[in-house]
Amino acid sequence: MRVELHIIPVKAGDATLIIDRSADGCHTVLIDAGLAKDEIVVYLHSHGITRLDLVILSHPDLDHLQGFLEVIKNPDIEIGQVWCFDLAFLRDFVTTGRLPRPQEGTHAILYDRACFSLLVDDSILKTASIRGIDCLQVSEGFRSNVGCLQIEVVYPWDGFYRSLRSARSLKILLSKRWPEDWLPNEAEAGGGKARRITSSNEQGGKLADLLRQFERAPRDSVLETPLATPGQPESEEENQCEPDESENFPISLLGTLYNNLSIVARIHVTGAVAPISMLFPGDLTDWTYLVARRPFDLAAEVFKYPHHGSAGPGISRKLLREFPFPPWRYCGPWCRPRRWKDCMEIWERIYHASWNSPELFREIVRPFHTLVFPYPDRGLPDSRVLRHGFLGQIHANRVAQHPAALNVKTNSPKARILDLSGHPRDISPV
Repeated sequence: MRVELHIIPVKAGDATLIIDRSADGCHTVLIDAGLAKDEIVVYLHSHGITRLDLVILSHPDLDHLQGFLEVIKNPDIEIGQVWCFDLAFLRDFVTTGRLPRPQEGTHAILYDRACFSLLVDDSILKTASIRGIDCLQVSEGFRSNVGCLQIEVVYPWDGFYRSLRSARSLKILLSKRWPEDWLPNEAEAGGGKARRITSSNEQGGKLADLLRQFERAPRDSVLETPLATPGQPESEEENQCEPDESENFPISLLGTLYNNLSIVARIHVTGAVAPISMLFPGDLTDWTYLVARRPFDLAAEVFKYPHHGSAGPGISRKLLREFPFPPWRYCGPWCRPRRWKDCMEIWERIYHASWNSPELFREIVRPFHTLVFPYPDRGLPDSRVLRHGFLGQIHANRVAQHPAALNVKTNSPKARILDLSGHPRDISPV
């Protein structure tokens, strides 16, 4: 058995391929697909990959999503299953005007980004339906096996998706506040649900019409689209927002919403000399729930750093204090053993840590190896973050691997392949 982790050399975005080359055949998992249209298809063909058993699209940002559109349209690549997100709620908000009113200076780019992301997602769902590929919205606790890879979803929980269908809840999220009723009780947590999702021809048509308006309008104009109008609240309660909540809606908040939709997946390589765990958190911004409810399930030898290596995640200390000590969960022989006393000590350090720093990963994830997908055009990653020793060895899809060189535009993309068949501490490029 040989298990390889491919950090695909996309120019922008994330794209990871895991290949289990076992005696019974080749099993593959693709996590995200970058921004460019043809990079993933070319890479798969160059390595003789004609089937993807599972594709995980972590969240709706184009630099994780757009590259998959060409993959799923390619008839030479067979696809078993896709895990993604049901954005029908967001299509409803965009086309009925329930979102807060954006700042005037960001109208055009906000509409363009929102509509284009939704249209790409819609095209993926329609193509999957034509090809007979199941697209599932998965929640915490859902598990699946691909060859020797055991994959578990640790975020989000099913109630999170249900809450997003409330106009008021979405406005609260966009105002950077975490609704307390989104935090699940014991009965709701860990349900492990998966729901098949499809596209809507009516919603897709409305989005396409909006996007055509953006393309024809002058760049400095403010379009009177449904997104720009307050709309009618579903009830009197829906309209109880902060006085200025319908104003001052910067484009960064759309990214916050997309990032907090990230599917966080933990993958265990069970057939290696020593079992290896990998954690792929997408670009999750708010880690409060994971730290409060699943801190002992997040330890991983290989960790994909979110946000292309920029600053660490945000955590609400106020909400964290409202949680009791997290429940102990036995998650299999691949977990690093911890005594109850050790867990209590770790929880105390987490509770008093400095939340806006990478120290979180020293206490919880403790990676031996960290994957980084640089974004040189945006000046990411932050080399000060990646120089911390407790992130282990840095692996990036670039020629030069030193953290200080990862955000240099002249540092060209280059594939980096890691052999996961040996001991976790001995992982090295092939």
